[in-house]
Amino acid sequence: MTDQDRVNREQNEISVLQVWNEQAKIGRWKPHKSLLPDAVQAIRQTIREGWDYDAIKGAIRNFAFVLSDNRFYFKYSGWSLSQFLSRGKKDDKGKRWLWFHPEYFSEEKWYTNQIKQQITLKRETDLSREKRLNSRPALNLVPNAPAAKSISEPISEPISEPKEMPAIKFGFRDAGQREIDEYKQQMRRVQMLKAMKNG
Repeated sequence: MTDQDRVNREQNEISVLQVWNEQAKIGRWKPHKSLLPDAVQAIRQTIREGWDYDAIKGAIRNFAFVLSDNRFYFKYSGWSLSQFLSRGKKDDKGKRWLWFHPEYFSEEKWYTNQIKQQITLKRETDLSREKRLNSRPALNLVPNAPAAKSISEPISEPISEPKEMPAIKFGFRDAGQREIDEYKQQMRRVQMLKAMKNG
């Protein structure tokens, strides 16, 4: 290793410490005053295993994010930087820092049961609403009136004028509002059919 390589390695290790200390306030853990030998050893071991410095920094940020958000159940902030990178060597759960690795990190993994239930309920509600909307029949403004499939489709159905407008006498409507509305709809449909047929 050249002198320049050593300088670059030290700078990268210091940058990891800086990120750890920057995130300490968010994650509510105790920052380090300096880069201790056990932290240096843990960082170098992680790099030897094929990971890079950016992955370590990203994992630290995700770790702080989980600790700071009430949606997540994981709240242990007692690890040092060395413990964060090396913990989990001897069990089947894998190294703890990899849980927070940017490529593997998933927010849903850390949700409390209450948040998981809320998300599940919302998804089920949205799915149910979507099914109801998709199962509704198409709206037909004029009952029993077939709709043309396209504007260019020839109109084969006979065009018949609707019955007379429901009577209105002496300022009082002898017919109900519904009948009047139906008449207006029928008139609009007749005009549309005539325009399509003539066009």
